[in-house]
Amino acid sequence: MKIQHFIQLVLLLGAGSVWAMPVVNLNQLVGAEHQANCQRNNQENDFRNLVHKASFIGEDDRKPLSKNLATIGFSAAEQEQAMRCTGQIRCPGASNGKGSLQSAGLICPRDKRTSGGHCAADRIASAAHIFVDKATNRLIPGIERCVFQNYRGGTSRLEVTDVKVIDPSSPANNPYQNMRADKVVVRLKEPIAGCDPYDMPEDSEPPPVGTNLVAITQVQEDQPGYRNSEPMAYNCNVTRTFPARGGGPSVLYTNCDANGGGSGGFVLTRNSNNRLAVTGMFIRTGALALNGQPYDEANKNYTVAVGTNADFIQMAENPGQRPQLSQGVTSPLRPASGQ
Repeated sequence: MKIQHFIQLVLLLGAGSVWAMPVVNLNQLVGAEHQANCQRNNQENDFRNLVHKASFIGEDDRKPLSKNLATIGFSAAEQEQAMRCTGQIRCPGASNGKGSLQSAGLICPRDKRTSGGHCAADRIASAAHIFVDKATNRLIPGIERCVFQNYRGGTSRLEVTDVKVIDPSSPANNPYQNMRADKVVVRLKEPIAGCDPYDMPEDSEPPPVGTNLVAITQVQEDQPGYRNSEPMAYNCNVTRTFPARGGGPSVLYTNCDANGGGSGGFVLTRNSNNRLAVTGMFIRTGALALNGQPYDEANKNYTVAVGTNADFIQMAENPGQRPQLSQGVTSPLRPASGQ
């Protein structure tokens, strides 16, 4: 009995914490045909929403990059690309005066490679909600001190004007209220040396259900035993897709393992040139209470990524400009796959 009381106390204390990767709000994504099921599960879901962390689905696949190369199929050049082109956004005063470390990586806009294959490493992509204080619906304090740092020691300060394009006062552009708005492209004041940025997707629609993904994030909050000297890299799959609407981005359900601190981490696929391309970025997870259990949409045991297509591609071309294509917060999204 004492153990049961202790577990209940831990869950209640965890409800007061603020995590960079918030719990999934299923009602904003599913179509009307799923609403009845959600309503029947309201009591259970309310309990699950007390737990703000989520970790792994089934077996924990998260491993440091160097320990998982054979599994994810990276070459030596792609290993070095991950070391130089992914890393952390560091914001010293992000939450109640406490700093935050969140995942991010460098991207190459479409048609920006030179004839020699080079692309400037001068812009990063990440989740928009890491720059928003959920309690106040304002940008985090000290945003001008935020920097990006890769795993080879390369650093560059963020262009604050680009970050300020996020408008949390507008429901359509508040990343906590509209998952499709939970994305940002930010210029860096100085390019990151030695990085060959990741391509954008070739298709304007999300990848099919079952598509193999490689997830790249920093060490996440439930992995204190790992040093943040290299990214976590692991395989997972697309499990459901919600297509782009009105030119906006798609949304992906996945069985990728992700926890707080993983927001803004990339999910990668290969394009027709066999180059790694950013298909999506982690934005939401389920409940820590379900660690190790199978993928289960009814119980919110899955991870959400925002697709890097449609208006995101325009953002890659023009950091600091958010296209007015992601409206319709109340419109239900229907799965493209029919599953």
